[in-house]
Amino acid sequence: MDGQHSLIRSRLTDGHGRVLTANSDVIKGLYATGNWAASVFGGIYPAAGGSIEAPFVFGYRAAEQAIGLVS
Repeated sequence: MDGQHSLIRSRLTDGHGRVLTANSDVIKGLYATGNWAASVFGGIYPAAGGSIEAPFVFGYRAAEQAIGLVS
């Protein structure tokens, strides 16, 4: 991975940041966001700073789901 900025085509997640299997089943207790989750830009890197906001949004949503505020 030398020279690679991030894992742009990485783990698929749902809207709460829960990691999904190849069959789109949720892996209980496993969350991903930011460069460890699949890019919200569909596999491209638009520009410097373009990936900054997604970890905040999806990290917040994952935390809400993890502590049971949403189902």
